[in-house]
Amino acid sequence: MRYLALALLLGWLACTDSGPSYDYPRDDQLRFNQLQGRGTHNSYHIEPPNNDVDEWRYSHEPLDVQLSAGVRQFELDLNVNVQDDRFEVYHFIRADDQTTCLLFTDCLRTLKRWSDHNRGHHPMVIMLELKDNYDPGYEDHFFELFESELGSVWPRDRLITPGMIQGDHASLGEAVAGDGWPTLGELRGRALFFLLADADHITHYTHDNTSLRDRLAFIDSSVDSPFAAVGKVDDPIGGADQIARSLDANMVIRTRVDTVGTSGPTIDQARLDAALDSGAQFLSSDDKTMAIPGGTPSRCNPVTAPTDCVSTDIENPEFIE
Repeated sequence: MRYLALALLLGWLACTDSGPSYDYPRDDQLRFNQLQGRGTHNSYHIEPPNNDVDEWRYSHEPLDVQLSAGVRQFELDLNVNVQDDRFEVYHFIRADDQTTCLLFTDCLRTLKRWSDHNRGHHPMVIMLELKDNYDPGYEDHFFELFESELGSVWPRDRLITPGMIQGDHASLGEAVAGDGWPTLGELRGRALFFLLADADHITHYTHDNTSLRDRLAFIDSSVDSPFAAVGKVDDPIGGADQIARSLDANMVIRTRVDTVGTSGPTIDQARLDAALDSGAQFLSSDDKTMAIPGGTPSRCNPVTAPTDCVSTDIENPEFIE
């Protein structure tokens, strides 16, 4: 009987293993927008067979493999399968639909399992591009399904949500600009999701452009929006002023550093240099050689972080498996 009890205890410990313990002495000082990390575009993507489209000439490792390699920002394209009542992740049906995780919930579980085992990671960010239009009358179910799938894998206490950030402020943008983001200590082991969608989707998700307080995800927004918190500026050179204004309002910004040639997406050094210097928090690339200089894997933001910050204050590889 004692051996059975011991076996059950060991099994329970194995199932609840949260990876290495961690201690970040500056976690009550440094904030989420004071880091700079690496991202990937169409993070699920596998190059289709017999491909002749330059833009599709790349393949990514599974999401957890990318996380272990230092990626902390992802992009997933969401397509609703009305027949099976679920969201699926791929680029274009039939033409470019190879993926490391077809079901949205499978992608979420891959991210969550890694996070469960590495709770010392700084917040990860996942941009969700909604590819489908919905028929009139389907809007409520569309977003009920989306929130149900997201919440079934990532509970609120492991997410950074709009309501958590807005607090008692009149708007999300007012809260971010005025109070800034919580500290890294408050947000470690969490994920932030934000939607990239057309105006109709956004209007419905924000309750006719009034509130995100009850929602699980943020929206792609600009500095003048009442929802200004997270946004994307694809061109770090042409969008330099936009990035600067966004950082002044304490927003978290994702940008891209690639150009597309005959061999597929590759790092454009001028864009990379501009992105690094801009202070955009997440730099997205489909090139596996992309790395944040001095990052462990991320670094202190060159624009928003205090000068005495060091990269291991943001994330220490000793606390990650």
